[in-house]
Amino acid sequence: MTSLVRFIPLLALLTLFAGCHGGFHQRGEKRWSVRAVYGEPFDNGGFFGWNTAGDATNVGVGASNSWYFQDRWAGGIGVTPLYFNQTEGDAWGAEIEAHLRWHFVEWGKVGFLLDANCGALWAESPIPTGGTRGNLTYGIGPGIEYPLRNGFSLVAGLQFHHISNGKGLDSPANPSQNEMRYWFALTRKW
Repeated sequence: MTSLVRFIPLLALLTLFAGCHGGFHQRGEKRWSVRAVYGEPFDNGGFFGWNTAGDATNVGVGASNSWYFQDRWAGGIGVTPLYFNQTEGDAWGAEIEAHLRWHFVEWGKVGFLLDANCGALWAESPIPTGGTRGNLTYGIGPGIEYPLRNGFSLVAGLQFHHISNGKGLDSPANPSQNEMRYWFALTRKW
């Protein structure tokens, strides 16, 4: 039994690359995307020791571009202007982020994917309250894709999204925000 347990990480790694060929998206493909996002903050009692008491509900519409460097695998970059509604006053900001997308399976006319991204957020006032105007961000979560005609697709998903604080890890007051981010996008091959 112990020897079988040793092979679990290797099998998990191999499953990442199973089905990396074919599918909806092929190597060399390029896609633009227009995406609407809604972020609902939650407090999970601290994230790796950071104060995650942010209350900045946010909405935004942004654009991005993706390049498929392998069948089913894309990297890209995008920008999203955001409106934040929080107790200490509303604010406008913009998030620029890089993303990695893996289309891990297609089932009939529906595809399933996993997104991971990281970026930076700049706002006109501190986000979250007590934080800073400049923050780092990251997110991860699943999504679903429905291909349409003429290279268009509808894509939707949800992410665990974290807005980190620019004060640094060793700051005694370092508010940040965890949120569930819901998103919907229209994409097109170009």
